[in-house]
Amino acid sequence: MQIDEGDEPRFQSPEPCPQCGDVLDGGVLALDDNVLTITLRCLVCGYSALVDPFA
Repeated sequence: MQIDEGDEPRFQSPEPCPQCGDVLDGGVLALDDNVLTITLRCLVCGYSALVDPFA
């Protein structure tokens, strides 16, 4: 599997940032303990989270 380590956002989350309400950008895919995760980050306040795209 290829892992995208680029800095450019690949999509925008339909859910707003829980801290400031701005847009969450998603980008890096990672395989962690056999679970595919996406890093979401808010470019306004710096909030970030790892999410399972299939949950």
